[in-house]
Amino acid sequence: MKNASRIINGSALAQKLKGLMAHRVRALSQSLSRQPSLAIISTNPNAAADAYLLSRISACRSVGISAKIFSPQGPAKTKNVLRLLRRLMLAQEI
Repeated sequence: MKNASRIINGSALAQKLKGLMAHRVRALSQSLSRQPSLAIISTNPNAAADAYLLSRISACRSVGISAKIFSPQGPAKTKNVLRLLRRLMLAQEI
């Protein structure tokens, strides 16, 4: 049996996939007549989580998706998170 493994260029593949995603996002933006958007709800902010969330926002923006972090007012209890979700569901910019 032949060895089917091969070396791939991960950076080149990532760039290609980002290009394809950006193309699909542009098409979606045109059909929606607005930019797609991602709302991220952060319930436990800390340095590591914040760094990760900022990297996700950067990844979204690199393909044309708007992204923003939201935190519930007060402690991250279910009722506060649900209140924030209801507000976000009605928001035109999300």
